[in-house]
Amino acid sequence: MDPCTVTRRLFRIAASVVAGLMVCLSVHAVPASRLDSLDVDTVHKVFPQADRISARLDVAPARAAFSGSELLGWVFLSDEVHPVPAYSGKPIAVLVGLQPDARIAGATIVAHEEPILVIGVKDADLQKFIGQYAGIGASESVRVGAAAREGYRGIDAITGATITVMVLNQSLMRSAQAVAAALRPIPDAIPDLDSLGLPEAAEKFSEAKQGLLLVTGPTGHGKTTT
Repeated sequence: MDPCTVTRRLFRIAASVVAGLMVCLSVHAVPASRLDSLDVDTVHKVFPQADRISARLDVAPARAAFSGSELLGWVFLSDEVHPVPAYSGKPIAVLVGLQPDARIAGATIVAHEEPILVIGVKDADLQKFIGQYAGIGASESVRVGAAAREGYRGIDAITGATITVMVLNQSLMRSAQAVAAALRPIPDAIPDLDSLGLPEAAEKFSEAKQGLLLVTGPTGHGKTTT
């Protein structure tokens, strides 16, 4: 076979292999994570005293925030934990700060493609809405517009953007619950039996002077707190 022909065939084979590898890499490429590229200045929006943040944790898609040696809590992005498509068809990215007592330190929207939040909602109204999450416990049942509904923590909606903020609320609270369940923060205050919703029999159990009491249940349902 002519040497030039052999060279051309080898070149075609090599080109095909390179093209195939490029296709595979493009298919399996992992998109850049906002959490991994998060900087301290952005974290200040939920933890103003933070001076450093850890790398991504192994047990949850979150990063620890510190002030010196003090752990302030953890930060995560709702669309990377529990993404819920909004009106635009894409989830809203909310940066959430979770304190060691499992309460939300603060939240701020970092990315979205919702037209109503750009042209139909004032920034002051948006900040007022998102500011309602500060102090809410990750285990609480939060509903938009459920102020008078028993068993729920109600927050005010934004006029003209009710559906969008309901989706935002679902994504934010489900994400907070998931991260809290993975990290298992323990509240500082010891809850009483009434706040735990335990029956009167539980109080009698606590008065027993001997024996074995087992507290069982699924992950994230309050065994440690109880």
